[in-house]
Amino acid sequence: MAQIFIPGTAAPSDVLAGKSFSAGASYQAAGAMPNKAGVDTGASAVTTDGTGGLFMKMPSGYYDSTSRLTAWNGDFYQDYILSGRNVFGVNGTAKRVATGTGTTDGNARLTVSGLTFLASKVVVLQNNLQFFAYYDSTITNGHHVQRQISGGTGVINWYFNSPSYPDSPLYLSATGFCFYAGLASLTSRWYAIE
Repeated sequence: MAQIFIPGTAAPSDVLAGKSFSAGASYQAAGAMPNKAGVDTGASAVTTDGTGGLFMKMPSGYYDSTSRLTAWNGDFYQDYILSGRNVFGVNGTAKRVATGTGTTDGNARLTVSGLTFLASKVVVLQNNLQFFAYYDSTITNGHHVQRQISGGTGVINWYFNSPSYPDSPLYLSATGFCFYAGLASLTSRWYAIE
């Protein structure tokens, strides 16, 4: 018996699963293409180009305008994206943090430079926590620096550029800060939070 050849070049992978086709030597052959119409489908691979591009590889299949390609990453969350940044429609809430050590000058002032953000909170610890300085932008007075002497005279408040301390050019800027930290010529650990 002679074989009939039907014009056409389709293969099973070209035709939706659940449908049949005839082409070449195939007659009423079953299609094998997955139907992804209206379905959320996980990407088979996700890569980036390091410059902001995100690329998702689609598994083979048929997609229509209601299909969605998905990729999941537990780190793609607003708490892990910097505040003020928007990544693919997600507004970040994470605050930058910097930390370091420095030595106070002869007037017990600690000067830090090189920050890349304006700190909303700064803590300076000194002498095994006997002394500390603290700044919080949410305090009513705004630019408020405190020094507490553990077991000493309690809390002493200073304000930036206070006329009571003309020798103290205290400041806070987007690149650093300077304020009293406790004792003179002593190593201090500091923490700054955006």
